[in-house]
Amino acid sequence: MANCAYLYSLDNRPVSYCDRPTTVSGLSKWSHAIPISYRILASCDPQLCVSLIADGSERAPGVNIYAISADFWAGYRRFLTFIDCIHFIARNSHVMSSKLIDELIPTRTFLDLHANKYVLLETVELNLLANGDLKMQKELVKSEISMCKWVGEAIDALPEDTIEAAAIILESSVKGQGPFAGLRFDDEYDTCPDPIGLYWNEKLHVNLPNRTKFNTARRNAQPKG
Repeated sequence: MANCAYLYSLDNRPVSYCDRPTTVSGLSKWSHAIPISYRILASCDPQLCVSLIADGSERAPGVNIYAISADFWAGYRRFLTFIDCIHFIARNSHVMSSKLIDELIPTRTFLDLHANKYVLLETVELNLLANGDLKMQKELVKSEISMCKWVGEAIDALPEDTIEAAAIILESSVKGQGPFAGLRFDDEYDTCPDPIGLYWNEKLHVNLPNRTKFNTARRNAQPKG
């Protein structure tokens, strides 16, 4: 088990392990944490859905494995607000933050090129590492949905003025209170316990096949004769 969170964009809200999207793209993976970028992108209308990376029927018959499905574009708009704020914070910081600033442009470009109707946040590996109980995994996913909603509502509550909004985010991070607690805006932004999460790659440790590839693989795996 890789102990990662995985983020994908896809064109459906899966209702079963075999309910594969027509189009799907990997977005990112993160070890031992769920970055705030994932939570913001999955913050609009997050719903419990069936995992597409883990089929619970093999380990525990009748126990589904769950993930989070959310509206991609609404979450992406919130994320753009957030990165505008952290760009302002980094540019006006007295600490080294050139790497953070340099990552913001390719972040927008990558997400624009790999957008889809929904975002899928898979946390099963982290949940099993934390608890080890498939039945409790559903409650952990529900708790993560609450976290996504909380962060999204905090973004919506920010002032329209970027300078004022950035000041609120910075104060929350410094005081260690609220949804932005623990964030760093120097070049250690992704090596701290509460990462922003600006690593993007469509080729993940667990790549999701689309519907055509998934069904073809299942047919080929069936015994002949």
